Amino acid sequence: MDRPSNPFVFTKKTVFMQRLSDAMVHGAVRYIQGTVPVLKAGAFASKMTQRYDCDLTPAQASRKRKAGYATAKLYFWYPQKGDVDLHWILFITDGELKDGVGADEKWRDPSNNKERVTITNYVLVNIPTTFGLPRWSWRYTRASFDGLCYDIVNTIRSKHDERLRQLIYSLYRSPSFSGIREQVKKAVTLIEAEWRRTRGSKENMPDIPKFKGYVRRLPDKGVRLAAIKVQLAKRETLATDDDMRRFYDNHDDYDEDDDENANEAK
Repeated sequence: MDRPSNPFVFTKKTVFMQRLSDAMVHGAVRYIQGTVPVLKAGAFASKMTQRYDCDLTPAQASRKRKAGYATAKLYFWYPQKGDVDLHWILFITDGELKDGVGADEKWRDPSNNKERVTITNYVLVNIPTTFGLPRWSWRYTRASFDGLCYDIVNTIRSKHDERLRQLIYSLYRSPSFSGIREQVKKAVTLIEAEWRRTRGSKENMPDIPKFKGYVRRLPDKGVRLAAIKVQLAKRETLATDDDMRRFYDNHDDYDEDDDENANEAK
């Protein structure tokens, strides 16, 4: 049996989402995803790497694709400190797989509307552009966005202004990928229109930020699996809890440069 590996694990959701869109830009055509207990993740990573050669260098992967073979990339995400499970997703490119490997997997097509990649309440979609080259970006799932709009209307009509402030705050703290920004603009338009319709100009509408930031090109942010195991076991390490806190989500991932598909030109 292969020795359990110690894979890199993303701890920032926005970074994780950006890497998944990167995988689509780089030619991924199929994927599988799921969860795995932290304590079993090392053995799982070793198994998947043995089957799909997930640890190839970019140069090795390029040569393999030129030879007509598929290449694979495995990603792990740890949503919250203290969770006992990791989320994982495996992408493969077009091409053959060695010795019938993967025939037993239930592969999904990320370009199929019914099989899109989803992370929590967000979905990865291919958005047409004015330049004719579609780009991969994230949006709220249809169910999530419809539910949000329904909540906005009912909150305004029932005069639950504090709840409306919470909804506005949540909108502007969502990952600022281009598809999500477009939906936030639509939600703001709905807020303003519904407020005029039901509350009029005599009541002051809660403040809405004038600008929602862009997702800049983000560096990998995370830890090795071993560090997560140590945290769960509550063992002393060189890194204190305060030292580790910087690896987890704090929503400081936005900037004025929208580079979510910047590597398309590479």
